[in-house]
Amino acid sequence: MQVTLHNVNSVVISFINSHFNDLTETEKAAKAEEIAQFVKDNYDSVDKIDDIVVSFVVHKKYFLLFEYTNSLDTFTFKISELD
Repeated sequence: MQVTLHNVNSVVISFINSHFNDLTETEKAAKAEEIAQFVKDNYDSVDKIDDIVVSFVVHKKYFLLFEYTNSLDTFTFKISELD
């Protein structure tokens, strides 16, 4: 998992090579919303951000020379739209 802050107003959570990648798109959407709600409820500086982005990513290395990254699904949630 990777968590980054973009442009000071978005938190981006990427699940890299996670078992969540095997979920259907509908299941990923529900899981992403659950994660976004968790971040909103637990991130101390939530009042300083506008968006939470949750992404499900595949990352592979081949022969120590080549890398492959594919964002399978990405979901963006406005803080104001979460419970």
